[in-house]
Amino acid sequence: MPADKLHITLAGREHVVEAGTTAGEAVEAFWPAGAPAADGEVIAARVNGVARDLASPLADGDEVAPIGIRSAPGLAIMRHSTAHVLASRGEAGHRPAGGERLLLRLRRL
Repeated sequence: MPADKLHITLAGREHVVEAGTTAGEAVEAFWPAGAPAADGEVIAARVNGVARDLASPLADGDEVAPIGIRSAPGLAIMRHSTAHVLASRGEAGHRPAGGERLLLRLRRL
């Protein structure tokens, strides 16, 4: 295998991708459209059994699976990420200028 190519497994099939391919790029390219295991919009990926950000680069031999936002792990990731966004707005020294407000619209999935 050339050094610029990686073998990964996604959806039970082996795929060859360019070195530097991210988990998100692999899921987008190879996950079957409309596959129910994606649980709606993909928020993260499980790489070798560990939840990872979609921007995580893959390595040769990685097993990749999408984590959908409607799944229990996906909802936990979304809630955790949202907490970080809210916390960053309340950091010491940050005061909204001119009555600026942070508006969040949450909808039931």
